[in-house]
Amino acid sequence: IGAIRLRGERMAGLYPQDAAVPASGTTLQFDAVPTALRYVVTVEDPTGQMVFQAASESSTVPVARGILLPGTRYSWHVRTVTAAGWPLEGVASFATLDEQAAREWRALKDGVERARDVPSLSLLAEVERGLGLRAEARETLRLALDMSPDSPDLTQRAEAPLREFRATDVR
Repeated sequence: IGAIRLRGERMAGLYPQDAAVPASGTTLQFDAVPTALRYVVTVEDPTGQMVFQAASESSTVPVARGILLPGTRYSWHVRTVTAAGWPLEGVASFATLDEQAAREWRALKDGVERARDVPSLSLLAEVERGLGLRAEARETLRLALDMSPDSPDLTQRAEAPLREFRATDVR
């Protein structure tokens, strides 16, 4: 007798999802599920080979350095483990920055952190947005807006990118 698998609700808030991330220092995030005892997270390379797996009680799961390769697309999967009931699942994909882009982004970010002015932060946010670093771009825009909350020009320029990064996509 074959088993029937019923598909129910999917997990929400998966990040990264259709975004870029640095190959090192990547953290996978998703909305917590109140009934979950823990989560099982797996990452697969473009060939379908599992390159990372972790069980966690947290809705943020860091990927150890050296696991993800620069300039590569990955898919990832998260599944709840519950005491009773059907597990929830979520699937997303992301790409890692290639080595040169990551190096140049980090150099720009270091320079902007030293300067720490609104025009430099605005430039960095646009570069991050162009690279697909959605979480980083949102954080940089928020910092710029915090430094200059009464700037109508900055607020207007930041509105579209902040809307683009829905709250459920980026934490």
